[in-house]
Amino acid sequence: NGFVYRSSFNPSANRFESFQPTSLNPPLYKPYAFDVSEDGSTIVMAGEKPRGTLHTPFSYDGGRTWRDLKLGQRPILVTDIVRIPGTTSFLLNVGNRRSADPQYYLANLNPEEKTEKALPVNYPSSAYQKNEVLISRVDRVNTQVEIISVKGEFGILIDTVNYQTGKLVRRGKLDSKLRLGAGLATYVDSSFNSHIITSDLKDRMLHDVNRDTGEIRLLPYSDWVRG
Repeated sequence: NGFVYRSSFNPSANRFESFQPTSLNPPLYKPYAFDVSEDGSTIVMAGEKPRGTLHTPFSYDGGRTWRDLKLGQRPILVTDIVRIPGTTSFLLNVGNRRSADPQYYLANLNPEEKTEKALPVNYPSSAYQKNEVLISRVDRVNTQVEIISVKGEFGILIDTVNYQTGKLVRRGKLDSKLRLGAGLATYVDSSFNSHIITSDLKDRMLHDVNRDTGEIRLLPYSDWVRG
C-alpha cells in the first residue's frame, strides 16, 4: 500500500512487534530502496516512479517524521541507496539516465543541526544503466569514497569521489570481459589481496577480479554455491 511501518523489537521473544504506519505522507509508491545510519535514526528511502522524481524522503528520528530532500531540476529514477560507512551521507544511484544527467546524487544529512544537502556527482560519461553500486573504501580524512559499479561489456568502474563536494577525484576501470554484468560483492583473501566479484547474466559465470594482481577467475554459479 506504499505505507512505511515502524516496529519495536522484543528481545525476550526474539521478534519484531507492534508494526505501525509512519507519518510519511503521501505514501511512497512501491518503496524498494533505502538505507539507515549506524544508530538507526537517519533513513533515506526511494519509491518506484517510472517517470522519476524530484525529491526523496528522509527521516532524522527513525521514521517517526519525514521530510523531502530536493534532488534536482529534472526528474530522476533512484535505483539504489547506499550509506557511506561512518557518515550520515548517502549515495543515490541514478538509473535510466541520459548523458547530461548526474551519475549519482549524494545526500549529505546532518542529524544534529537538522540540515541537509543533495549534491549531483557529474563527470563525462555515456548514458548507461547501473542497477547496483557498491561502496568499497572510505577515506574520512580526505572525505573521499570509492564507488564500484558495472558498466556491462565495458567492465567494472571504480570511481573515487569527494562525498562532501560531489567532485570526481579519479576514475579507474577493471576489464573483466563481461557481456552483461550485474551484482557486486567484495572480499579480501588470505594474502590480503582485494577482490571484486560480479556475475555475467549471459553465460551464468561469476567473475572474480583480483584488484591487486589483475587476475580474473571465472567461476560457474554452481561451484560458487558449493564453495
